[in-house]
Amino acid sequence: MNRRLMLGGLAIGAGALILLAPLAVRQFRLAEQRRMVERLEWAALRQQPRPVGPGQTQVTPPGQAPATEPEPPGAPTPATPEPDPEYLIEIPKLGVRYVVMPTIENDDLARGPGHYPGTGLPGQPGNAAIAGHRTVKGIASYFYNLHLLAPGDTIIVRYPDSTLTFTVERVFITGAYDLTVLAPTPYPALTLTTCDPPGTDEHRLIVQARLD
Repeated sequence: MNRRLMLGGLAIGAGALILLAPLAVRQFRLAEQRRMVERLEWAALRQQPRPVGPGQTQVTPPGQAPATEPEPPGAPTPATPEPDPEYLIEIPKLGVRYVVMPTIENDDLARGPGHYPGTGLPGQPGNAAIAGHRTVKGIASYFYNLHLLAPGDTIIVRYPDSTLTFTVERVFITGAYDLTVLAPTPYPALTLTTCDPPGTDEHRLIVQARLD
């Protein structure tokens, strides 16, 4: 009898571990995101733009270097650095903010929303696109509540040296392989994508926003 009780207890314990493992992974990923957000915010504090007048601030567009004094004639031209793609997305209505990963590979999407390669950075001309998991193994993930957004809501993008505000224009469902939502736009746009319904990949939930 004692052997049966012991085996039963082990089976119950193993089942509990299997059930709790996704929750533990989610907590680990959220803690990792908090650390990345804090690091990016600290970088922003170190790169506060220089005041240019009462109540005014010099803001550098993403991907551009701050204005500098002209080099003297004959001075070598320094190489133009690649823009830093790391930025933070904040959705006030949902009470979330995440550092956006540089790709939409599985490893990156496990750590946070990911930037679609081939689309520009938010704030640059064109359509910047971000993908995010809605659920992971049945557990709510980064974009789980994206369906709660509506036209007129705000999405904020923060770089270490600037802050951009986008206004939601459309929220809709489309096919899982509809790539038209990634098409370039003649204005700075932001597109968020996730699976719909939660836990499936049958369709895509799309949020499209425009830079204010």
